[in-house]
Amino acid sequence: MFTSTYITLLLAFSASALAAPGKHKGKHHHHHSHSSHGSCTETSTSPPTSTPTGSPQPPPIDCSGNCYKESKNYVGASWLESNDWDFFDQKDPTHGRVAYVNQDRAKEKNLTYTSDDTLILRTDSSVKLESGGKGRESIRISSKQEYTTHVSVIDVRHMPVGPGTWPAFWMTARPWPDNGELDIIEGVDGSEVNLSSLHTTSDCTQPTEGRKMTGDVGHDNCDAKVKGNQGCGVSSNKKESWGPAFNDNNGGWFATERTDQYIKVWFWSRDSSDVPADVRDNTGSVGPDSWGKPVALFVSDSCDLSKKFSGNVFVINNTLCGDWAGNKFKGGKEACEAQVNNHPEKYKDAYWNIARLSIYEQ
Repeated sequence: MFTSTYITLLLAFSASALAAPGKHKGKHHHHHSHSSHGSCTETSTSPPTSTPTGSPQPPPIDCSGNCYKESKNYVGASWLESNDWDFFDQKDPTHGRVAYVNQDRAKEKNLTYTSDDTLILRTDSSVKLESGGKGRESIRISSKQEYTTHVSVIDVRHMPVGPGTWPAFWMTARPWPDNGELDIIEGVDGSEVNLSSLHTTSDCTQPTEGRKMTGDVGHDNCDAKVKGNQGCGVSSNKKESWGPAFNDNNGGWFATERTDQYIKVWFWSRDSSDVPADVRDNTGSVGPDSWGKPVALFVSDSCDLSKKFSGNVFVINNTLCGDWAGNKFKGGKEACEAQVNNHPEKYKDAYWNIARLSIYEQ
């Protein structure tokens, strides 16, 4: 999947990408609410943002002992108007055939735009590229805010697909990998299901058996310096968690709970009959203990998560080819880059359509 250059470049990412001018300057303020553990019942004061028009107001959520209250809620224009997100416009640390653009360029080229309940992040699908010149213009945004213990719910209608695409929704911090990386949504063109992974420093492994989750265990060693930085991944057991199958089903919801003891990732498809009410709609608070088995569960048995992960920022991006997608592409990286250069029309579906990202803290 990954090559050793991935490690070298992501180390460069820690020094240049997150610390680049106008990016992350170390002035992160944690939005901790002052609510204590215990049952809490919250009702939202405004209509749910991702409920179809005419749907009834969702009932209050009883958190039953493990309650997280809304800290941030990004829907439509608030993504860009909040000034909470940085547009990364440096060289892709994973060697992708992309040119990440700043916010002004993204708006000018219509690669980023919002409507009432939609954020679009697109990769260019109109320009032929010269071999050896700059890559295909694309988007990578990261939150200015870092998060430790929290829950996130992202409602995604469409993820990027197309030859050599490598989209991801993930969390990290500099220096990498000292402060950890959590990949919530990740895969490449040709992947069959979503892969959720941890990437850490040494002495962090995950049990191959006994974890209460529905996903399939991949590698057990989370060390970024082992096995070409494949990390310790868990593959979803649902094909509709990824790619064309995900998009054909109008997407779904991914939720994450991170604590010092464990990290959990859930997925519900759009037509799922068991999506919790506090996942489907932003009700102001969430109670993840009632959500059932996660797809992926990462535990502290042989990995001190409290030491391996500091505050992390959220990142949403789409790259092309590069160290994973390029090597997986039929014919290899060179063939992948030729496809990207010569066939812009193949990337009309290389876009994120995100309905909502809600972040909850205790």
